[in-house]
Amino acid sequence: MVPTGIFDMVAKTQAGFEQVLADEIAAIGGKNIVPMRRAVSFKGDRAVMYKANLWLRTALRVLIPFKTAVASNSDTLYQRALSIDWSAYLTPQDTFVIDCTTSGELHQHSLFASMRVKDAIADQFMESHGERPSVDLYNPTLRINVHINEADVIFALDSSGESLHKRGYRLEKNEAPLNEVLAAGLMKLTGWHGERNLTDIMCGSGTLLIEGAWIAMNYAPGLCRGTFGFQNWGDFDRELWERLVDEAKAKVRKPTCLIFGSDINAETVELAQRNIQRAGLEGIVEVTCQDYHDTRPPAGGGVLVTNPPYGERIYIEEIEIFYGELGDVFKKHYQGFDAWVFSGNLDAIKRIGLRASRKFPLFNATIDCRFNKYELYAGTRERS
Repeated sequence: MVPTGIFDMVAKTQAGFEQVLADEIAAIGGKNIVPMRRAVSFKGDRAVMYKANLWLRTALRVLIPFKTAVASNSDTLYQRALSIDWSAYLTPQDTFVIDCTTSGELHQHSLFASMRVKDAIADQFMESHGERPSVDLYNPTLRINVHINEADVIFALDSSGESLHKRGYRLEKNEAPLNEVLAAGLMKLTGWHGERNLTDIMCGSGTLLIEGAWIAMNYAPGLCRGTFGFQNWGDFDRELWERLVDEAKAKVRKPTCLIFGSDINAETVELAQRNIQRAGLEGIVEVTCQDYHDTRPPAGGGVLVTNPPYGERIYIEEIEIFYGELGDVFKKHYQGFDAWVFSGNLDAIKRIGLRASRKFPLFNATIDCRFNKYELYAGTRERS
């Protein structure tokens, strides 16, 4: 199923993390790395594919393109899919699902396009075997990715299965959680590797703290996860996979910094504590129920990373006051820290009242956001 030797791969990510992901791919041995829009293409062998799923913190999926085609309408798309020898990837006893994305005017309905590809697979098997593999939306043997841009079509195998943001520790959700890949990407952008203390004074379900702790520990995020798509494939190399997992476990180190957080909502803190426990971080990450106004960090400085409310559930007059008070807390109590604020309220974040030394434009789902860095020195407060 997987080509022998070196082959092409594409790792999908969120907008703004392309270079972060490219650096991660280089670290696991990927070659010919090319950042694209919300994706990075690269080359590697089977071991690199396995390591990509195991190690990449900012990847959503690792795809293996195997066929390109031109299809100007749904009938042509069906014919192009029919020309692929699907028996190289499936048997009638297997299950599959098709994830299709479309852009442009020629194929405007991704669901219809995926149905045409499904029909081609089913018809080919009925013709050659008299039976066909079934569709399984939840745990298929093979997940097929079809990307259509105008008439250009790329067929790819999805080696990840479920999205890689599903690490395995966050089984519950609070009202507005950060995606794990987004949280890991934010931590990577800060440049933090565990050499300084880390805190989040509005920690919610604890995702930023957990992802940050894993970075400090050199803990591969895939170690916490149950399964990957490639493990269902007929050519799955169990011996190679188990060796790579053992190597990853051997690289885990104990952090030397303090990692702690707080939130004003007691139920949210309990949720964060359960996530921390599932992530194997009891005794490493500590969270308490506390209003951010009352937080006091230990001496020595560090890194503060937080995702305050955007204002969807708070009146705009109040949210601007809220952000102004946040800036006051930074100035009064967090001197010696680098404070990073991720917010989807572009007006309110200006009310922090400190000059941002760095600003990253990013998204949280469809929300236009900014990730700002404030270097908190003793001295005069500067209005941005």
